[in-house]
Amino acid sequence: MGLLSRFSSSKKSPDLSGEWSGYYGYGEQYPDSMRDTVVHFVARITSVANGEFEGSITEDENGIPETSRIAGRVRGNRIEFKKTYARTYAVDNDGKTNVAADVPQDIFYKGFYDESENKVKGQWQITITYIDKSNGETFDHVSAGHWSMEKPKSVAQ
Repeated sequence: MGLLSRFSSSKKSPDLSGEWSGYYGYGEQYPDSMRDTVVHFVARITSVANGEFEGSITEDENGIPETSRIAGRVRGNRIEFKKTYARTYAVDNDGKTNVAADVPQDIFYKGFYDESENKVKGQWQITITYIDKSNGETFDHVSAGHWSMEKPKSVAQ
């Protein structure tokens, strides 16, 4: 049995609509000062139909200072979505977040819903393409981390 076959779409998908509280953390590619930092967020999922969803995420003061858009899908207990910021951000060696470019930036999230905890847990990944100014060659830098979100107890269904 393959890994994904046990997460078949025949399992009833969770109701993602509404407000979720969550956090994300940074992986090994980030400065030491950031690895223990978590960014808390509120996800508002406003449109759910046929396993597809849309919404927004607002982060706390440790995160990106703009509301991002999310769009994704849920199949059984597997959830994946793309979070898009209007601008591209970079983290410097001191752990400070700065605008790197005025072009959209996508971050990809994948995870699994745990019905017993009413929680989604998973990994995120971002790929940024850089251009070497000395020779014009491009290279990708991939960073990743972990994330989790749950419906607050007062609104959990």
